[in-house]
Amino acid sequence: MRHVSARVPWTQVPHRRGGTDITSPVRTSVSYRSGPGGFYWVMMERSREDAFEAFIVAHEPRLRTALVLTYGPDHGREAAAEALAYAWEHWDRVQGLDAPVAYLYRVGQSRTRRSRRRTPATGFADVSRGRVPWVEPALGGALDGLSSQQRVCVVLIHSFEWTFAEVAEVLGVSRSTVQAHVERGLARLRDVLEVELDG
Repeated sequence: MRHVSARVPWTQVPHRRGGTDITSPVRTSVSYRSGPGGFYWVMMERSREDAFEAFIVAHEPRLRTALVLTYGPDHGREAAAEALAYAWEHWDRVQGLDAPVAYLYRVGQSRTRRSRRRTPATGFADVSRGRVPWVEPALGGALDGLSSQQRVCVVLIHSFEWTFAEVAEVLGVSRSTVQAHVERGLARLRDVLEVELDG
């Protein structure tokens, strides 16, 4: 049996699968195998690099945001990088997940546990110090005073417009737990920042 491989650019590529004619508008690696009777089989697989690049564009910002809010800017970015390195190493598993951000959030937690113990976390007040504030100057320190889950829930929902269900999925908790964290976190922020609700 003769085997030839070729790289095909982004185009409409016709092939047959399971007796059905299919046209795929994807960049592919194509393997042609000639068999008895002159038949040809075409096996098509979107390149690993292209698929992973699309995954990064779709999911990296949400993953990094959640981890930074949990562990601070330095540890959070490190955890996101470690999680994405894991995703590349185990791409066959990760690309089929229904909730990849939630899964990689826990991977980032696990893979940076030792480094977080060795190095003190950078708080949000430290990041904003010395800069012209674009929000209430005391907010960074107030956020540092929340528990990590309260901080994640409050900021993701009220600043990044995540849904309760999305936050619950990432944290691995129920929606009612997320709601409780938001309510307690907001109450704590209002108390520290001396904010009074009208009415």
